[in-house]
This record gives sequence, structure tokens and C-alpha cells, in this order.
Amino acid sequence: MEGMEPQAVRDRPRMADLLRLIRAPMVFSTTGDVLVGYFCIDPPKEIRIVPLLLVCLASACLYSFGMATNDIFDRGRDRKLHPQRPLPSGRVSLRFAWRLAVWLPVFAFVASMGIGSQGMATTGGIVLLILAYNAWLKRFDLAGSVVMGMIRGANVLLGWSALGTGIILSTDALSGPATYVFIYIACITWISTAEEVKRPRGSGHHPRVAIAMLILFALMARLSFQGPLSGTHPYPDRLLDPLYLLFSIVLWRLVASRDSSKHSTFQTVRTLLLGLFFLDAHLLYATGQVYLALIPITLVIPSMILSRRLRISS
Repeated sequence: MEGMEPQAVRDRPRMADLLRLIRAPMVFSTTGDVLVGYFCIDPPKEIRIVPLLLVCLASACLYSFGMATNDIFDRGRDRKLHPQRPLPSGRVSLRFAWRLAVWLPVFAFVASMGIGSQGMATTGGIVLLILAYNAWLKRFDLAGSVVMGMIRGANVLLGWSALGTGIILSTDALSGPATYVFIYIACITWISTAEEVKRPRGSGHHPRVAIAMLILFALMARLSFQGPLSGTHPYPDRLLDPLYLLFSIVLWRLVASRDSSKHSTFQTVRTLLLGLFFLDAHLLYATGQVYLALIPITLVIPSMILSRRLRISS
């Protein structure tokens, strides 16, 4: 059996299983968050390439750390719900996962040292939030969803920290783009918790799914009609904006479908997670520099290719 492999074999996992453990396809989404924080909160007069690259590296390490510790703390639950994942299937050993979980935040801190005290403080805060969520807070659906939103919102602030503008967070830094990402991720996380709620066949989706989708729909409508940032160029007649259209389609499918199975919930969450790339693009487009919006949209391509190759099904 795969789960009974010798320890020496399981301690040297295949690269594909390592990438599955850290959910590599969605690591690309962290770059978009960082760019949003760097360019949208307090647009720089000149681009500092090295700090920007370092903060992208730190963000990717933090995301991978979060995914690895998620599977470590959830390994008992995953034996029932997700037995095909690397840890419960035995393709990655618990010892190796722990080593990875120790070194990834170290790499993130080393990278953030090149950013400055603000970047290090933000990195430390994200690490603490990730540990709190994975070890305890995720047991509480709503509170856990809020904390997950805070983690991704803090990732936007990590991008802002690369500017080196000071340790004090401004009102602009704590609102605007970081808030949009916070709401977006909190709603998706809340939707994902519905997969563990048993409902009679044909009874439709859990009410929390409908509530979260309506919040997301309102958020996208606000972005499409009013624009995300004060003082930026207007968004006239953008009903066919790709992100707004995506959510219209997903919402329609949810309303029309009465399939509340775990697979259906996962497909919805996966679609919405891909939408994060477009949300970041939307926010970057508001800076007036259209080429910036193309970066997260372009990153969708390697994310989808890697997802297909790894065959990540849950």
C-alpha cells in the first residue's frame, strides 16, 4: 500500500507531491496581491526592483508555509475527507512536512530582512495568523474565515511594505485594496466550510454559500460601477468586465444548481480562487497603468497548467 512505504522513501517525496502539498498552482496568486499592495496603496515614484522581488519571494514562502501547516494540522480530518492528499496518502512523510514548515517561514524572514523592519513585522504577523488559523481558529467557520481574509489582506500590506515608507500603517494602507482582498478571501473560505455540512440530497446549497456569493456579487458590482480607488480614473459602463462577468456566471450556476455535494463546493471554490487573479488585475488597472493588470492575468496561465499537470482535485 502507498501509505505503508518505507520511511526512507516517504522522507524523499517526489517533486509533484511536494508541489501538491504547498498547492503550487495558487502560489502564483500571491504575486498579484503583492503588486496590488506595492502599486495601489501608495503608488511609488520609482520602482525598487530588488525589494519588490524579495517581497514576492517572502509572500510565496508564506503561502507555501500556510498550505503545509494546514495539511499537518488537518491530517486526521483529511484521512476521511481528502485521503488522496500527500500526507494522508503517505506520499509525503509527516517528518518532511514539518521540516518544510520550519524552513519556509525562515526563508520568508530572510527575504523580508532585505525589505526593512516594516516587512519583517508584517511577515511575523502573517506567520502568527497562519499558525492561529491552522491550529485552532479554523474550527470556527465564521471566525476562521475572517482570519483567513486577514491573512490575505496582510499579504497585500506586505507588498506595500516593500516601499519602505515607514512602520506606521496609514488609513489608506488599512483600507482600499487590502480590504477588498480581505472580503473576497473571507467569503471564499466561508463557502469552503460548507463542504463538511451534510445536507439532504436535492436540498440545495447551504445558506452561507448564498450569503457569501451575494456579498461577493455586491463587491464586484461596486468595483465595476464605481472603481476601487479614490482619485483614479472612472469605470464607465463596464458590465462586461471579466471579473464581474465571472461572478455573474458563478452566481447563476449556484442559484440554478441544487447540487450541494463536496465536489460541487470544491469546483465553486476553485473557480472563485482563480477569480483572485482577476480581482488583483482589476485593482492594478485602477492605477492607470494597464500593463500592470496584465501580470496577474498572465499568471493565470501557469497556474492552470500546473493545476492540470498535478491533477489537484481537492
